[in-house]
Amino acid sequence: MDTITTPEIGHNAVTLPGRAEWLEYVQAETDEVRRRVLDITVGAKQLPAEIDDDNSGLVLDFIAQAKAGLRDLEKARKVWKGKTDDLSDTVQKDVLGLVDPAKKALGKAQKALDTYTQEKARAAEAERRRAEAERREAEARALAAQEEADRAAQGATAGSQGREEAVAAQEAAVKAQADAAAAKDAQREADDQARVRGEYGGSVAFVKKRWVFEVTDVGALPVMFVKADEQAIREYLRDATKGGGQPEEVPGVQFRLEHTTQVRG
Repeated sequence: MDTITTPEIGHNAVTLPGRAEWLEYVQAETDEVRRRVLDITVGAKQLPAEIDDDNSGLVLDFIAQAKAGLRDLEKARKVWKGKTDDLSDTVQKDVLGLVDPAKKALGKAQKALDTYTQEKARAAEAERRRAEAERREAEARALAAQEEADRAAQGATAGSQGREEAVAAQEAAVKAQADAAAAKDAQREADDQARVRGEYGGSVAFVKKRWVFEVTDVGALPVMFVKADEQAIREYLRDATKGGGQPEEVPGVQFRLEHTTQVRG
């Protein structure tokens, strides 16, 4: 028989009804529903393209019968839904009974990891700021040293003293550039300090930054952030039009009277 087997956990495996078996059951349970749907769809295709005084009664009869059929279909759908919901609830309870303890255990571990990574992220951020400041200072020193080396090279004379000064200035510039590169590497290391790496499988945990918000004063919000309360408008319109009345003008809202055809079978 066609079956579906869940991934094994330890030595346990759960076997569920196969897709073919499930579809066969659904087909048997919904044969009558399918027949009623076919009657309605085929009948709709046979309606006249234009409605006039001669055929309007026939069209109305079809609509009334179709609506009655749809009501029956809705009842059948609710019965079918009840059957599947009962089965689903049973499965859900059984599975959740197994899954919930695992979720709780995972949540406890996640909470502990969150605390650790956040503390690590705060320390890494402080170190990153310090390393960034050192990098900027080192880069500024390297730039100044290179400018000094360039000036010394341009002012060097044929004498040995001028050449020695130029060489010394260039060596100082090279050292300053090396210090700047080392400071940049230190900043990268500081950025990586907030990460936690697993011992197996290459897992990595890190703190992701994102902005969040909390509305503290609805009345102070700009118009672009205020959404119309459509439910309140509907309730006002319902109350205002009881007994054939008309709604009063509301700024920002346009009321109009629509006409729809109602069919009663």
